[in-house]
Amino acid sequence: MRSGLQRKLTLSHLAVTLISVAILVILILGGYLIYLRTDLTALWVGDQAFFIADDIAYFLDGSPLSEELVEEFIYDVGFDPITPSDDLEDIYYEDWIIILDPDGEVVGSNDAWRYPPGSLPELEQLPGFDMDLFQTASSELISEDPVDLVSSAVEGKDHIGMAAIISYNYEHLGWVYYRAGGVDAPFDSAQTITALVVVLVGGALIATFVSGIAGGRLSLSFSQRLQKMSRASAALAAGNLSSRVTVEGNDEIDQLGNQFNTMADQLTAQMHDLRTLAERNIMLAEEARALAAVEERNRLARELHDAVKQQIFALSLTANSIRQLFEKDQGKAAERLAQLETQARDVHLEMDALIKQLRPASLEDRGLAPAITELADKWAAQHETPVDLTVRGERELPLNIEQALYRIAQEALNNVARHAEASQVTIVLEYETDTITLTITDNGQGFDPEKSQPPQSLGLRSMNERAAEVGGKVTINSTTGKGTQLQVSVPST
Repeated sequence: MRSGLQRKLTLSHLAVTLISVAILVILILGGYLIYLRTDLTALWVGDQAFFIADDIAYFLDGSPLSEELVEEFIYDVGFDPITPSDDLEDIYYEDWIIILDPDGEVVGSNDAWRYPPGSLPELEQLPGFDMDLFQTASSELISEDPVDLVSSAVEGKDHIGMAAIISYNYEHLGWVYYRAGGVDAPFDSAQTITALVVVLVGGALIATFVSGIAGGRLSLSFSQRLQKMSRASAALAAGNLSSRVTVEGNDEIDQLGNQFNTMADQLTAQMHDLRTLAERNIMLAEEARALAAVEERNRLARELHDAVKQQIFALSLTANSIRQLFEKDQGKAAERLAQLETQARDVHLEMDALIKQLRPASLEDRGLAPAITELADKWAAQHETPVDLTVRGERELPLNIEQALYRIAQEALNNVARHAEASQVTIVLEYETDTITLTITDNGQGFDPEKSQPPQSLGLRSMNERAAEVGGKVTINSTTGKGTQLQVSVPST
């Protein structure tokens, strides 16, 4: 079965052919009808008379016009003689030619039984005879162009041509009277329409057959080429990157094929780049997993340092104070033993929290502000140093931000306890629109941040790393002998 494109191309080819045939037939018949209804046929007969006159002059070659030469010319040219036995209808279809001398006497004709040589016919009775041209003086004829000495006429069914015979030395030798036989009268309307229908139907049938075969072959070629391109496109879409179209010419379909091949080449190159990128991504993912493991170990080290080590250090300080108070004030020592028990439970809770993915126990279900409040209270009681805590605009934060700020506060208070020798600590936790700010200030001995001792450097580096993990920044302002201010600013999202 033919494809839709092939069928459409074939039908369009047929339609164009049929329309062309119809237009051509209409033009031909219309032109012929116009031709018959004008004097064009008579003009053509007049031209023929002129040519015959010119041929006679050439045939005579300077000899005078005579009966013998004229009969020889008529015979040589091929005019059939008309005899008395001919039927009048048959005579109608014969060409008549009469050669006259300048005075109108017959020199020769192919109708000798009516116009014998030497006779003087009544010229006015000859259909279409131009008496005005005949009566022109011979002296005037010589000066005239022979082409102008021609006339034509239509008399009923007769188409008449008349021309002067002029020799090469411009001598007037006589006249040619020529009647063209077999010229029918013009078609009437019915005949014209009938002829038009017959020719149109016949031409349409022939054109349909020829055009159908030619259009089918032409459209089949186009259809097959487009089907090949369609199959190549389907193969490319299915993943066959080697699919290409064979290009053999330079028409629009071949240009489309070139564009398809270029697109396929680009797609192949892009797929190759994607494979290379995927392989690179796999390698990067493996490297990232290795780095993540290292980072997790570092994070675990920080968590142990911030949570467990500090608590154990606090336990050691409390135990040392108990040992010193045991002999002096057993009641005070008993209080410190109870505090030591509480701190030991806190260490246990912190260790349990580390096991649960290192989430601080003090943040569990409470939020950052309560957790820091509890941390400040415990620290103040443990180190007998007052802590002034202010919280502004409290709201819920993502857990990673709360955990980072809590650990930074914990590390900062531990540093104050170990190095500052402060008598007052101030903590301000402010929830702004886009930023969370934690500020811890002490009135201790201070230090030079750029020349901090190794124990301090580890804590400061830990705080900077935690702040950086959540997009924040740690700022330290400290002067020796004038205390220290630590400020952490973290985006709230």
